[in-house]
Amino acid sequence: MVLRAGPGTGAARARSENSRPVTRIARIPPRPTSLVEKIVLALYVLCFTTAAAFHAIDLIRWGWLPYTFAPAIMNWFWALLTVADPLVVLLSLTGRRRTGLCLALVVMVLDVAANGYALFGLGYPEFAVSLLLQTAFLGFILGSIGFLWKRQTPGAC
Repeated sequence: MVLRAGPGTGAARARSENSRPVTRIARIPPRPTSLVEKIVLALYVLCFTTAAAFHAIDLIRWGWLPYTFAPAIMNWFWALLTVADPLVVLLSLTGRRRTGLCLALVVMVLDVAANGYALFGLGYPEFAVSLLLQTAFLGFILGSIGFLWKRQTPGAC
């Protein structure tokens, strides 16, 4: 079998023993990361790393489930962000970018919902500034996720 690449087609053509052309889809290599993509990813890394550090500091200072003022489900959620936030960074910077972006979106939607409930439902005014910043970051994620959602090889998520 002989493989030939057609000019600009992105597909490889193969000739079998009976000389019939067979078209196979070639893997599309990832396009180079632009400066804008690098800046956007750097903001993701900065924000999620900072958030993970704050949650880790709380766990080190006050132990597992340190947010005693909150209902148990919120306490578990905030404690688990110590793992989820760095996982977003790891996945987004490796070959699993789409999975990282999906996790980033889920984490931020849930975080904004939890902090909104803490502010408005439980009446803790200390959450006002963090809710404002997290809502802005959620908007940034919603605005940039399509830009970072690259075409990937089959089977990649």
